[in-house]
Order: sequence, then structure tokens, then C-alpha cells
Amino acid sequence: MIIYKKMNVCMFFNRAVTRLGHATILEIQKRSGGDGIFCGYISGRDPYFFLRDQVDIKYKTLLTDDILSVEAGNEVVDEDFLDRKEKEYGTPFFWHFFTVDRAMINRWPHTFYTKYEPIFDHYQVKQQLQYRIKTIEKMFDECKPDMIMLTSACTMGSLLLYYIGRSRGIRCVVLMDTRLGDAQIFSESIYNKFTTVAEKWLLLQTGNYISPKLKEAEAWIESYREKPVKPYWTIGLESPPLTHPVLLLKNLVRKILDSFNYGFPTIYAYTWTTYVKRNFLLWLNQYRHPRYDIFDPKESYVYFPLHFEPELSLMLWAPYYTDQINVIFNIAQSLPINFKLYIKEHPAMLTSRDREFYKKLKSIPNVRLIRPGLDSIDIIKRAKIVMTVTGTAAWEAVLLKVPTIIFGATYFDILSGVKRCKIPEDLPNLVNECLHYDGQNEINKERDLQNLVALVMEDMFDIDISKLWSILKIEDIRENSDFKTYVEEMLKFYNKISKNDLKNQLDKTSTSDSKNGN
Repeated sequence: MIIYKKMNVCMFFNRAVTRLGHATILEIQKRSGGDGIFCGYISGRDPYFFLRDQVDIKYKTLLTDDILSVEAGNEVVDEDFLDRKEKEYGTPFFWHFFTVDRAMINRWPHTFYTKYEPIFDHYQVKQQLQYRIKTIEKMFDECKPDMIMLTSACTMGSLLLYYIGRSRGIRCVVLMDTRLGDAQIFSESIYNKFTTVAEKWLLLQTGNYISPKLKEAEAWIESYREKPVKPYWTIGLESPPLTHPVLLLKNLVRKILDSFNYGFPTIYAYTWTTYVKRNFLLWLNQYRHPRYDIFDPKESYVYFPLHFEPELSLMLWAPYYTDQINVIFNIAQSLPINFKLYIKEHPAMLTSRDREFYKKLKSIPNVRLIRPGLDSIDIIKRAKIVMTVTGTAAWEAVLLKVPTIIFGATYFDILSGVKRCKIPEDLPNLVNECLHYDGQNEINKERDLQNLVALVMEDMFDIDISKLWSILKIEDIRENSDFKTYVEEMLKFYNKISKNDLKNQLDKTSTSDSKNGN
């Protein structure tokens, strides 16, 4: 067991992850002999009340995103201050800190259908940024955290946590999904990159490293090709996410009662009217499916599965490719004249799209919308090319030796078999390269894939993260074997990056990607 004398930690408490985060802080406090200073940044109403009412630990500072949004309305914008801070924390500018926040940019969850509907004007955006910068800097000055823990950076505040922390030399520890079964991995990057893997990859490319997991990686890849396994998070998504009538009524009563509680802002929270509207539309859209096209595996086609939205996989990892209709239009006009572009809906979005979205999609002559129930692996295997912004289908295509084009940041875009489109005008040429690939470098591509999987295997660990998020009692979380593995791996990772003082070259690349809009 890893033990520290003292450790100051800042935790991003993001909705469903709050109890896991709190249990993690308790475990760190226990291992440090009761020492340490702890602070946090809260997103959501339930996390706020849970942390306010708990008596397990005394947090020195807890900032709440919803409350900060209201308080920021009194801020007088200082443009010189924002100019200075933009030079310190920008990517290189601050606008992306606004567009990454789905509540601010999409009016989520008040708006059911995803669309561009900002809740702030330009001056108010500057107020929100300025006030959060000041409060986060003050929290860091007072608490002096050694580590910031995040599971994502999906809000303006969490992205500021990350960049302000990095500028001060605070280690950021980010939990990420490897897409190798249920395995998770820790990284210092929020940009869908695995920092320790990337460091070893550079050594491997120069012949200075050989992974001890290479044989295991070869076996895993072979096993996957024989029997592909769906990602754990897709289980149960094929059916519409309707609320059970009893639970719906219970939640409705709760939300009506909450509406009389004026102690917490409703700017980012469900109101009872929003809750009723959302569930009504979920019910109605069960019977409003678009007209699907026939899937013909004998056709020459490119496959593009739709993304779930609004989500960080688009808003953070590919901020200039969030308009999927526009992305599809660009792909469609970049294909050979005899090709079809097959589109399949994300299983979690089956009842959550506006009918107008499908009308626009189906108006493109060479686009075909195929049934969401079709096996995506069968579609990938027969495709000439698989394209996705940052989705898992690209990784599945790589494993199945299908040419792949992506638009956003992924940890596997370092592979020679993966082409990344950073400029729309490049897309036709990338398609042409994929279609006329002569296969001479197939052995090198396979070896690169085996090496990457092996490097991921060195640092990944198997836990049921979705189950950990769902446990309500803190004592049950702390007794869970997966939680103990999670804490051990987190502390081992922190210990490694602290001792080795990793330069995190990959994050510099990711920041450069962000500067260039990718």
C-alpha cells in the first residue's frame, strides 16, 4: 500500500462522480495520517448538497459552478486582466473555455435537442471567465494543492482548473477509458491522450524500449479479431432511455419541491417543467423514427457512426467538428461518385434528435441512414473506410485492419494506419490515399498497433468504473475491491509522474492541436 506523509488535493466533483471523488479524498487522508489540505470544484446541485452536508472531512474550499455563474453577474470586466490571463492560461485564447461548456453553449439540460443556443452574451462570457479565474487562483493560493484530480474537463471551470493548475506546476491526474475492454488508465492530459504511453512510444520509435507486454498485446489483438467485444458502456443503450413511471413520478415530485428551495441556482439544473418536457419527448420520439435506408454490404461505402452529444468527445477533443451535419456534408462531397456514405445513429441518441436533423442528413444524395440495430462490427468489416470524429468505431476499425480517418484527438492517432483530417480541404486526398493504399507497409502497421496496445497494457487496470459511479454509500465504495485498485493505481501514477518529473510532451502537442482548432 502506497502511503504519503502529506498530500494536498483539489478534486473536480462532477455530478455522478462526486461520491467516488469524496471516497478517494478520504482514502488519501487516511494514508497521509490525517494530514493534508483538500479543496474542490463542484458541478451540479446534488453534489453541492452532498458535500455541504457530509461530516467525514472538512474541505478548506469548495467552489460551486452553479453559484459562481450567478455571482459572476456582479463582476466588472477588466479587459487588461483578461488579456494577461489569456497569455498565461489560453489555448492560446479563452473562447474555447466557453464553447466546451454544454450548459453555456447548448443551454443543456434545459434544451432537449442539441443546438447552438448560448445563454450568455459576449460581456457576460467575459464576466464568467474573469470571476472563475479569480476564485480558482484564490483557492490555489490558499490550499496549495499538489494534485488536481479530474475525470473530464467538460465545463469552463474544470478547463480553467486544468490550465491554471498546469501553469503553477500542479500535477493533473485524469482518469480515461482505454477502449481495451473495461480497462482504465491515468493520464496527465485531458485531450484523450495517455501521457506515460506517449513517453514510452517516443523511446520505442528510437529503438530504446521494448514493451514486456508485447506478446500479451499480440494475443489480445488476435482474440479481438476472432470475437470482437462491444464497449462496456454500450450495454443497455439499444433501448430508449425512458424513466420508469413510478420513478418518473417520484423524481417529478422531488423537482417540484426543489423549485421552492431558493438556496441553489437553477441555471444549470433541471426544473420540473424541463423534466416533464424531456420525458414527454423521449416517449413521443419512440414513435417518430426516421425512414431508414437498406444496408447493402455489396456496395462500396464509407461508414460514419454518429456521436452522442453534447459531450466532451466533440466539444473538447474536436471543438471545430461539433456540427455533425456539416462534417457529414464534407465527407459526402469527398467520396468517389459511386460510393455511398452510411450513417448509423448512436445508441444513446435514438430518441434524442430533432426530426429536422434527420431530414437534413437524408437530403444529401449519397448519404444513407441505416438502422441503428445493425451490428456495427459487421458494417466496419465491409467498409472501404471508417470515419469518425473521435469515436470508438475508429479504434475498432484499426483493430480490424480497415482504413481509418478521424477528425479529433485520440490516443491512437500516432499509428501510421490512422489518418487525421485537420483541414476539410484535405479530406478528398486522404480518402484517395486510403482507397489506393498498396499494402506494402502492412507489417509495420501491425507492429505499431501491437506496440501501442502493449504500452497501454503496461499502465492500464481493469475495474468496473460505471458500477463505482453508481454506489451511493461512501463506506460501500471504500470497501469495494475495484475502488482499492483505483486508489492504488492513482497513487502509483502520481508517484511516478512526481518522481520522474515528466515533461508531458504529449500535452504540449494537444495544446498545439487546440491552438490550431483540432
